[in-house]
Amino acid sequence: MRLLAPIRSTIGSLRRAIARRRFHPGIAVAMACIVALLAAGIVVYLDNSERVARGRELELNQVQVLVERLAGAEWHALAEGRTDAEMMTGFRESWSAAKQALVRLRSESPTEPRLSRIVVAFDAYVADVDQELVMLSSGAIAEATRFEEGTIAPVHDLLETTLSAAQGSYRADAQKAASRKAFNSVVTVIVAGGVVIGLLWFVRRSQARAERRFRALVQHSSDVYSILDLNGTIVYESPAVERVLGYPVEERLGTDATTSIHSDDASLARTHMQQLVSAPGAEVNTELRVRHADGGWRRIVAFGKNLANDPAIGGIAVTYRDVTEQRAMEEQLRRQALEDPLTGLSNRALLRDRLEHAVARLQRVTDGQRLAVFFLDLDDFKTVNDSLGHAAGDVLLTAVGQRLSGAVRAIDTVARLGGDEFAVLAEDIPAEMDPNDLGRRLTKALMPAFQVGETEVFVRASVGYAVASPGDDGDLLLRNADLAMYQAKAEGKSGLRRYDPGLHTTAVARLELEHDLRVALEAHEFVIEYQPIVALDSDRIVGLEALLRWNHPTRGMLEPDRFIPLAEESGLIVEIGRWVMDESCRQLAEWIEHGLASPELTLSVNLSVKQVHDAAIVDDVATALRESGLPGYRLTLEVTEGVLVDDSEAVIGRLSAIREMGVRIAIDDFGTGFSSLGYLSRFPVDVLKIDRSFVQRMSAKASDLAVIEAAIGLAATLGLETVVEGIERSGQTERLRELGCRLGQGFLFARPAGANQIADALRTSLNRERLGHGRRAARRSTTVRRPRIAQT
Repeated sequence: MRLLAPIRSTIGSLRRAIARRRFHPGIAVAMACIVALLAAGIVVYLDNSERVARGRELELNQVQVLVERLAGAEWHALAEGRTDAEMMTGFRESWSAAKQALVRLRSESPTEPRLSRIVVAFDAYVADVDQELVMLSSGAIAEATRFEEGTIAPVHDLLETTLSAAQGSYRADAQKAASRKAFNSVVTVIVAGGVVIGLLWFVRRSQARAERRFRALVQHSSDVYSILDLNGTIVYESPAVERVLGYPVEERLGTDATTSIHSDDASLARTHMQQLVSAPGAEVNTELRVRHADGGWRRIVAFGKNLANDPAIGGIAVTYRDVTEQRAMEEQLRRQALEDPLTGLSNRALLRDRLEHAVARLQRVTDGQRLAVFFLDLDDFKTVNDSLGHAAGDVLLTAVGQRLSGAVRAIDTVARLGGDEFAVLAEDIPAEMDPNDLGRRLTKALMPAFQVGETEVFVRASVGYAVASPGDDGDLLLRNADLAMYQAKAEGKSGLRRYDPGLHTTAVARLELEHDLRVALEAHEFVIEYQPIVALDSDRIVGLEALLRWNHPTRGMLEPDRFIPLAEESGLIVEIGRWVMDESCRQLAEWIEHGLASPELTLSVNLSVKQVHDAAIVDDVATALRESGLPGYRLTLEVTEGVLVDDSEAVIGRLSAIREMGVRIAIDDFGTGFSSLGYLSRFPVDVLKIDRSFVQRMSAKASDLAVIEAAIGLAATLGLETVVEGIERSGQTERLRELGCRLGQGFLFARPAGANQIADALRTSLNRERLGHGRRAARRSTTVRRPRIAQT
């Protein structure tokens, strides 16, 4: 039964493998071989047992023969009374053979209990015969006869009985082993045959299940499985073809697989087909466009393999799937990564990539061709966004991109970098072509009006460009073109500027200045100067305009135009403007407290556009008035005309809230921007300040005088006060008074000065005014008395 244990273990393992569905035909073959080996082992074991038993039985027969020979020699010696040499020699030979047999039995007896009993009896018998042999050798026949009858005979009988019993036992063992061998051989053959048959059945069932599983997968897979003959004819196609290409399977069978392939891909398809049929096992991967049943085109990825030598296939196996949507998504992601979503132009990433390749290529060629990068920034684009809306601004940006694309060569790249910034990469510029000509062509392309909805919009751009020099990389070119563009904008907008090394020095200085600007407030480097606003009829000071100066530690006193634009760009203008308002309000309140300010004296403070758009501006004004104790009517806030263009409710609401505190709102530099009667009527405005440029040219240009006269008339119509800036000659004062202007400021009256000097000017103005009042009162008194004196 122990021999059947491996079979039981193997069957158990087989059952578990089947339960886990991890069984395959290779296991079936292995199981059959194991069962056959086990069966052969059992038969060999039983056959060996039979041979051992037969061998023991034969060996005991030989021992019995020796015992009989020895007993016969003993009988002859005693019966005949012979002790001659011949007799004794034969006796001794028989005894020696018995002795040797005894030695063999003694060596085997430890492992065989039945032999042990024989060895004991045989040993006693041989020892007794040996003693008898001694007696016979000495001639004591009578004594030997008595010894044989009294001692040897009983031992001989015991040995005979023991040998017969052992022989019978071994004979029975041999017969039993033979019968078990026959039985086990039959059982083993039956079991092995059953196992083999069962395994074959299971293999067949597993194959059938695998076929059903494969068929189900093919039926429901989103991939299409096809089999083509070596001519490319479809002999089998899975039902998925109807989902992928819209054709029923019946329509596809028997047709040429290449007929539905796009004409541009047909040549590639034929080449792949030739590769497949060239040799069994050949493989091909490809991507093609195939016509759908609806007439459209689908992009498929296909894998083909020549399985002509496989009886189950007998042709070319092809698997393909639809990747149309996947490719469309990849293309969309590519466009998003490399194209500007609004204009469809290249974006910054694609421009940089092409620029790096262009620079690398330029370093390899020596034909004199050049490379240039142009930066374009639309001037005052925010005005379009603010006046027409962001949707109109997007339309305009798209149209600008189209204009620029039409103005360059096919090999050039037009990119939108973001906002209203564009760039052009001009490659392979011939030696005879001036890059400046391309820059002028770009600006010229933008000159015609753009139609945005029902509005015509004129766009100008500041353009800067840089030409590649040996050793330049893409980043350096982009930086240099950017610097040139900013220089063009700083020089008056709508300009074209080529980069030169001096611009880099200027940019570094600008960065240093911006750093210094950030610490100027904490270092108390800003100072405020005040320029008087006077009544044109009496020259008395009726107002002061606060003007910011920067006492730079190394550059000296800087005028506003040196740092205010930088403060605007960096956003520091809000914090700086808040300080100017607080400090100037505090200063005027101090002058009022010291009796240096007339009742009509006001303070004008400039607000930047960013301050007006800052939601905290109303609180900033209220805080400045509250902490200084200055009445609201004493403060006038000046804004530029650009604020009027942004007619958002938020801006109007902020200015109205400020005006409710008693603060007046003035439009600075009136006449130079976009203001109109419509804007003035919508915004809470109290004062118009006519720009100095009109005053300076009023004597030479009648048109400028007409602008001033119109502005004064407009202000009078709207009930607004008028202040004229930039008065430098007395003749201008007389003419302005004639036009009806009441207030003015300029170098004719006073230059901007510090607080101490202004305090003296205020004191002088007050004294002059008091003196003037006294003289006028005296004249009135004299005039009254003179008639009385005449009457007397």
